[in-house]
Amino acid sequence: MACMRLALLALLASPSTAAGSEILLAGFRGHGSEVHTWKQMNDPVMGGKSTGTFHVEGGLGVFNGEVVDVPFLQAPGFIKCDTVDAVPHRRAFPDVSQCTAISIKARSANSFSGFFFSFGNAHPAEGKFHASGFKASFQPAVGEFTDVVIRFDRFTDLWDDATGQPIQTCADNAKYCPDAATLRDLRTMSIWAEGTAGKVHLEIDSVKAIGCSESSDEIVHVDAKVGASRCFARALLRPPLLQVRNIRGGWRQPPPYLARPSWRCSADKAALTFLGSSQFSAG
Repeated sequence: MACMRLALLALLASPSTAAGSEILLAGFRGHGSEVHTWKQMNDPVMGGKSTGTFHVEGGLGVFNGEVVDVPFLQAPGFIKCDTVDAVPHRRAFPDVSQCTAISIKARSANSFSGFFFSFGNAHPAEGKFHASGFKASFQPAVGEFTDVVIRFDRFTDLWDDATGQPIQTCADNAKYCPDAATLRDLRTMSIWAEGTAGKVHLEIDSVKAIGCSESSDEIVHVDAKVGASRCFARALLRPPLLQVRNIRGGWRQPPPYLARPSWRCSADKAALTFLGSSQFSAG
């Protein structure tokens, strides 16, 4: 397992270029599927005093308010806005399981430093009671629209519900990385101002998934006569991969930023197949 962990950390630490196509997830113009219903929620539900609003104006989502201390915590609370239009058995967002990052085009009116973005409803058994979904911080530019890119390996579903800050990150432990099931069906997304006191005014132009694979022709399969941890480590050292089969034959879907092309590990042979044709021995 040490080999696998070192390989994972080496991959996550390396620079990433978000090549490929993009998928528009949220916008505020027209009546397309990217236009969602948003609902504001503030920390008074937790006994706090922060205030906030969310509305659409001029084709932009406008997130406005102020984060102040929650009296009984003596620490800053939160304001946030969530999409609320997911219904059972129907996606509210496209499948982004073949993408590598979220890109938020936005501008802030000031240097407020407590912005977070989250998606989904994942909650690990050891997670904080009020902490659901995969979450990461982001910092928009002041006064001008820029694209802020948050790689999926920066998200975690183990975060502090008092501050929004990660307890363990995806880079610390891959079990907290966004899973493929969530990325196929995000269900909901949220913009937060949390854990930092101050005035908030954020104008959001769009939210996209970027670095998305354009063709299934990139799929590669590997069979390897190695233990499960070596198989995973070898796959991670030759990114990306799509599916991994452990030594006992079970399949799992790893996070997509480790996910193209695909490796398949079994107990009998080691070979790489590219586009279903050429092969080489993996030892």
